[in-house]
Amino acid sequence: MKWLTLTTRGGLRKRKSFECVYDLLGKKLLIKKQDGKRLEFNLVEIKNILEKIKASFGDGWFPLGNNVEKLYNKTERIGLGVIVYQQKPNDTFHAQGASYLGSVLEKVGILEWNGKSYRIKWRLRDIDISTENIKRKLQKINYIES
Repeated sequence: MKWLTLTTRGGLRKRKSFECVYDLLGKKLLIKKQDGKRLEFNLVEIKNILEKIKASFGDGWFPLGNNVEKLYNKTERIGLGVIVYQQKPNDTFHAQGASYLGSVLEKVGILEWNGKSYRIKWRLRDIDISTENIKRKLQKINYIES
């Protein structure tokens, strides 16, 4: 598998470089963070996340929303991080992966970024959130040059 190098959104001091690949057999997105820690988002989970985004925001902008303390206290505004957190409650590490997932989904054309490093937001760029479409788009990761 060939890993693609991307960066999260945010200011120069906050953005993080990471590598990602789509595991065709396991049907999951694999992410390797700078510190060596790994994240996984399976195809069903990504579909569920996108369905929740579509139901909550339609084609409007939604925030990152992944502040660890606010997630833990259940005071974070609904956004990508909160929706990821709902998939695996009490797993703030996984919810923090929202910033990585957002960058990947943006790269493959599912999400569009608002262009801001502060108050990061995305919106659905591709409203076809069928499993086949998501899988087809995620597979592109394996063929994009860094």
